Amino acid sequence: MFKIKKIKNFAVIAKSEDDIELKDLTIFMGDNSAGKSYLAMLIHSFVTMTRGYQDKDFLKAINSKFSELHLIVNLKQTISKIVESDNDKIVLSFNKKDLLDLKEIIRFSINDYLLKKYLTKTLFENENLEEIEIELIKLENVLPSRLTIENIQINDRTTIEVLIDDKYKSGASFQGDFDKEFIISETINNIISNLVQHTVKQTLTVNSVYLPASRTGYLQTYKALANQAIFKSYNADNENSKNHLSIIIRFFITQLNTNTEFKNTEFSEFIENLIMKGTVGIFEDNNNIEFKLKNGDSVNLNYLSSTVSELIPLVVFLKRGLIKRGGLLVIEEPEAHLSFENQKLMAKLIALFLENNIKVLITTHSDFLIYELNNLILKNSIIKNRDEIDKQEYEAVIKDEISIQYKKIALYNFILKNDKSTIQRVKIDKYGINNKYIFDNTYSLTKEKNQLINILDSIDA
Repeated sequence: MFKIKKIKNFAVIAKSEDDIELKDLTIFMGDNSAGKSYLAMLIHSFVTMTRGYQDKDFLKAINSKFSELHLIVNLKQTISKIVESDNDKIVLSFNKKDLLDLKEIIRFSINDYLLKKYLTKTLFENENLEEIEIELIKLENVLPSRLTIENIQINDRTTIEVLIDDKYKSGASFQGDFDKEFIISETINNIISNLVQHTVKQTLTVNSVYLPASRTGYLQTYKALANQAIFKSYNADNENSKNHLSIIIRFFITQLNTNTEFKNTEFSEFIENLIMKGTVGIFEDNNNIEFKLKNGDSVNLNYLSSTVSELIPLVVFLKRGLIKRGGLLVIEEPEAHLSFENQKLMAKLIALFLENNIKVLITTHSDFLIYELNNLILKNSIIKNRDEIDKQEYEAVIKDEISIQYKKIALYNFILKNDKSTIQRVKIDKYGINNKYIFDNTYSLTKEKNQLINILDSIDA
């Protein structure tokens, strides 16, 4: 995946004191209004959105900033040769200098353009991102080694077809009589865009799914909101028709309303059987979501408990196959409206996602959920050393083997002070999560309770 090496002045976030690395499970917790959701949205969007790489402004920026780079000059010479002399095919091998240039273009593309100029304005409108630096992990392993460029002439159509490492195909087609300089320029733009997209995508997960907070409200109104979003999209010139839902919320509602194959998964059955005590289905005639109790009775979505309402979107996405192995699942407040017992089950569900190669990013305010995830870390450390533990003692504590390796978790505290937040990484090892900020708050409640009881005892005495 990737790590955020630097972030400065993004919404309420002033800075991060440590690298923010996405692991199998990444946890954002801390103060209210400290920027957790903003950063989670930005990460999700970075994984899913590549439209910026094809944007005309992006290509102008590349041509202006990197026109003298060895890679660009080399591409121009090669494309000119194949166009002007009607060469059928040329194989262009990249040397170290070319790859260094490509890395510089990628760095600019994802940090200065896609994240700072495109995504922040698209997603957050008035919010700015002063500085960000993302490092793609294992980028060196996926850099291309060569391009195969072929000039294909069919009647009056010219097609410059490009293969990246003989695998990824791209190209540009021109119908009619075009100026050769235009063909060369457009072909280079196409190649650069595809080189960036192809390389970056290989370092990221296959997809990302975002579940926002307040899922109950969206579930009860998703049909009306979906229709409203469509209507307003076709009336964009009318100020009164401006869509005030964010892109991420609109996409979330669209996914709820999408007509796709609906089938059970081990994860959806875990939620339905153990937490919801009922099943989620779809009416085939109108694609409406339904919830049935175990006795078969249907319950109107408006009258469901908040526990069930919060979890239905997750079940729908699982049954529709939107949450994929090798992908990223972002959930705001997975503990919302869950009892302590169900929060323990949610922690186990997260562990099952990790076991099945589904990466998870959560924002949370729940100390209890953190405690349970902490127990799953300790449990894993014990399971690894079961041969050194008395069998009866082991079986008395370890009822199942659902656990989480501590090396697969990253936890970040968002600490708000004077209306600005800083992000701090929390230490995690085989003994679990080690952070005074998290556990002292819980301990302080117990301490206060004991002090109050002591006073009552003294009165009784």
